[in-house]
Amino acid sequence: EPQDVVGRRRVPAGGRHPFAAILGCIDSRVVPELVFDQGLGDLLCIRTAGQVLDEAVLGSLQYGVEELRVPLVVVLGHERCGAVAATLG
Repeated sequence: EPQDVVGRRRVPAGGRHPFAAILGCIDSRVVPELVFDQGLGDLLCIRTAGQVLDEAVLGSLQYGVEELRVPLVVVLGHERCGAVAATLG
């Protein structure tokens, strides 16, 4: 169950099998695990201001796809992103 945080923490580090990699914003109001009702270890979350893609982020996504065999990559945006507004303004 997604909300069983204590139980989910007991999953061994080598036993991670996230089904999706989420590139999302650092905005604390947009938490991928809550948006998709998932628990610890279900998602590989990479968060940057305004979903900026750099070498570190790309490497993290590549790790998820190649090493963890994550079959789905999602770019999660949201309305009224302060990082995007600051860049444009």
